Order: sequence, then C-alpha cells, then structure tokens
Amino acid sequence: MPNETNKLKIMLIEDNEFDRLSIDRAFSKSGVPYSIEECERGEDAYDLLEKNADSYNIVVIDYRLPGISGLDLLKDILAKKMPLPVVILTGSGSEQVAVDAIKAGAYDYIIKDPYGGYLELLPLVLKDVVQKYNDRIAREQAEEMIKQRDAELRIKNEQLAKLNALNSEMVAITSHDLRVPLNAIVGYAEMLKTKLSSLNDREAENWTDRIIENGYRMAALVRDLLDLKKIDDYKFHLAMKPVRLDKILQACIDMNYIAMKNRNLSINFKTDGESRMVSVDPLKMEQVFNNILSNAIKFSPEGGAISVHYQDTGGDSISVKICDEGPGVPEASAEVIFDRYYQAEMKDKANKRAYGMGFGLYISREIMNLHKGRIWAVNKTDKGCCFHVEIPTGN
Repeated sequence: MPNETNKLKIMLIEDNEFDRLSIDRAFSKSGVPYSIEECERGEDAYDLLEKNADSYNIVVIDYRLPGISGLDLLKDILAKKMPLPVVILTGSGSEQVAVDAIKAGAYDYIIKDPYGGYLELLPLVLKDVVQKYNDRIAREQAEEMIKQRDAELRIKNEQLAKLNALNSEMVAITSHDLRVPLNAIVGYAEMLKTKLSSLNDREAENWTDRIIENGYRMAALVRDLLDLKKIDDYKFHLAMKPVRLDKILQACIDMNYIAMKNRNLSINFKTDGESRMVSVDPLKMEQVFNNILSNAIKFSPEGGAISVHYQDTGGDSISVKICDEGPGVPEASAEVIFDRYYQAEMKDKANKRAYGMGFGLYISREIMNLHKGRIWAVNKTDKGCCFHVEIPTGN
C-alpha cells in the first residue's frame, strides 16, 4: 500500500477527455503513487478547492477551458492563498502563454507535446514540483520562525536591559531611602549626647521621637526588601487567623502616632456597621494599612488631616478607606503606582508624589492578591487621594 505522505493528490482541470485518460494512464504506468480528482470546468474545480484544498497537494490546469480560463482560475486560486502549487498545461507552440502563466504566479508549466514524450515525464515532473514546493514552504516557515524568535529575543533583551536599568535605579533609590533615616538617627543621637544636659524634657522627648520615627522607617524598608526576596522566590505566604480588622487599623494608627505628631497632622477614624471576625494574615494586613498610612503622612501638608473609614455592612467584604490631603495621584498612574518599578520609572518625571514611595504599594497589592481582595487609589474631587482596601469575609 503506497505511503500517503508521498502520494500525489492531483486536482486536474482538463476539458479534453482524451487528455484526461492519457494523463491517468501515464500515472498508472509510472509507479508514482497518486490520486486524481478530475474537473472539466474551472468553476467546478474552484468550488471543490475552496471547500477542501487540503485534500490535494497539486493543481494541474489546462490553459484553454470552457467558461473561466486557466489563467483566470490560476489568479483566483492565488488570490484565495490556497497552499497549493499550480502547474499550467499548454498546447504545443504556446510558449508565450506559459511565460504569462509563470508571471501570473504558476509554479511551473508543461507543454503538451505528444511527440516530446511529455506524458512519460509528467508524473516525475509533478512529483518533483510537489517536493520542491513543500521544501520551499518548509524553508519559508523555518525562516519566519527564526524571524519571530529573533524578534522575541530582541524584545526580551530590551526588556532585560530595561529591567537591569530599573533594578539599578531602585538600588540607588533604596540606598538613599535607607541613608536618610539612618543619618537622622545618628544626627539626633549625637545631638542628644552633646546637648542632653541643656535640653528640657519636651525637647528631649521631641528628639527621641524623631529617632524612634526614623527607626520605624528603616525597619519598614528592611522588611520590604525581605518581602521582595520572598515574592521573587515564591515564598510569600499567608498565616491566616480570625481577627477584627478595625482593631488592626486602630493599632496601625497608634503605631504612626509619633510620625503624625511630628508633622502636626490630625486623624479621624470612623467605623460603620459591624465588627466581625475575619480570617486574614494579621501581620500582613497591618503591613498594608501601615504602608498606606505612611504614604498619607508623607504626602499630607503640614497641619493637614487624614481620615480612616472602616465599613462592615455584613456583606461579602469589609472595606477600608484611607484619605489624605496631598497632591493626589495622576489619573494615568492610578493603576501603575502599584507596579514594582513605578518609583524608578517616575523618578525623573514631574510627579512629586512618586519619588520615595518604595516598594510598599507593590507589596501591598501582592498581599491583597493573596487574600483575594483588592486595593486601589482614587483622587478626591478637591485635593488629596483615597486608598481603598476591600477584604473578602469568606477567606
């Protein structure tokens, strides 16, 4: 039984019955595995090809046909982008017709010269056409695949270069963010050491508060760096416990008391609805609330106000809203502020809110994703920004 992969599957469009029989007889004698679908008219052949071009691997068209001409049929097949080589059969002395067919897109042409032995050569010629056509298609596909891979590699290289640049920028920013509180701690400690005897209790307490505040800032930065490593290593997990989120919120407000006092900021904490127990990772939710509060403190004007609203209506989620009176977030950046490299990308742009935000919002979003919750930012109509946190109660 012939191998189907090596079998010629021919669509023959020939209106001359004698020529059709002669071609079939020539293939029978040749030993070349084949099957032939015969059509007398180009319109009938085109309908068959349009329905199932995959049933054939070569099309042989007589140039002179009733109805649509062989050349027009060739053009229609090519316009439809059927994946088949087309060979034109022409009568003896029709070399110009053959040239026109090649120009129109025929893969090859054969002159029907009964004295030239074309019937004996036809099976081998068509087999060679199919082989060369398949080789060409395979080569073009390989070349296209190489081009696509080159383009993908070029894009990946550009992305890696950008990522390396962003990483370098983030290292510089993080180093700066670590040095600022460290220098402040050293400076206040040295002043306390040298001037302690001349300070009154209020002044000493103020400088001590500054040291504590900057110590908290350094601890938060170090924690963020450790969390980034855990995220990259897929080791950032939750330790779920049933807790009351309003209590966690109050604890976070208390933790940020010194920072708010140093900037003369007031805070209004409002609770609505119930106070249900909900299963969360309390330390990580504390981290989310502290990140938002620290940003609110940082960007609020001296003497401004921060509002915190806890709402539990008994539904499928609990919502928390923390608002400040700062410059707000550019509308185009409302989503990307939670991206890992937003700070580095915005460093040199005119956005006073971007620089110095660290990785806190990125880590907060990761924490909320793990809780199957949400975090997003919306600007207030007058001034400032509100961060919303939504925690599902069914975790």
